[in-house]
Amino acid sequence: MQWTIICLLVCLIYYYSTATYNYWKNKGIPYLKPLPLFGNSMKTITLVQPLEEGLKELYFRLNPHPFGGYYDLRTPLLLVRDPELLKHIMVKDYNYFQERGLEFNDELEPLTGNLMTVGGERWRHLRTKLSPAFTSTKLKHMFELTTQVTENLKLFLNDRIREDGHIQECRSLMAKFTTDVIGSCFFEVTKFFLELTEKTLEYREKNNIIRKDLMELLKQLKNKGSIITELDEIDELESSSVINEHKKGQN
Repeated sequence: MQWTIICLLVCLIYYYSTATYNYWKNKGIPYLKPLPLFGNSMKTITLVQPLEEGLKELYFRLNPHPFGGYYDLRTPLLLVRDPELLKHIMVKDYNYFQERGLEFNDELEPLTGNLMTVGGERWRHLRTKLSPAFTSTKLKHMFELTTQVTENLKLFLNDRIREDGHIQECRSLMAKFTTDVIGSCFFEVTKFFLELTEKTLEYREKNNIIRKDLMELLKQLKNKGSIITELDEIDELESSSVINEHKKGQN
């Protein structure tokens, strides 16, 4: 009796995990043969392979088909390989592809409620509002801003290569580069902070304001060519006192 129950449970689990595995076959779409329980995501689920590497492997396994099906556990998913077909889906037929298939909670994590994660009417509303900001003309203007950041990266790399040789840590370097591009294209951070610093220095000098902060040190560096702190002044006074006492002793 016990073995009968175990066999029955195994059969039920197998049936439940494979019940959807004929989805792509019934639609006549090429697909990758799935494994029970795991589908085509066994390496990703068991952390043997990162998600992006897993998708890359599926992409090449579906060659030469322009698109094909696979399974994430028991959920059928479509992988589009052809760039023209992908463009058609994203631009002309976007109304039919509104769901992102991602779970998020923008009440707990507000930044997750963006165009890449939301779906349905909310996604349609956001896309309608944001699309005019990404026309080809506006993107060309953004490329001009990106060019300056790229030139700064080239200068930085040339200096680092001369100092440290040819080995560079690319991951953190490109993260900083991406941050600079976003700051330049979306916020004009460089210009903003330069103007803010200049106006703050002018205001402090005009009103004779002195504060013990970094801006005060920058003001000293600008006006005197060096930074003098209270400790430096104390050291100078102590040094002067020692010199005077030494001279008195000699006399």
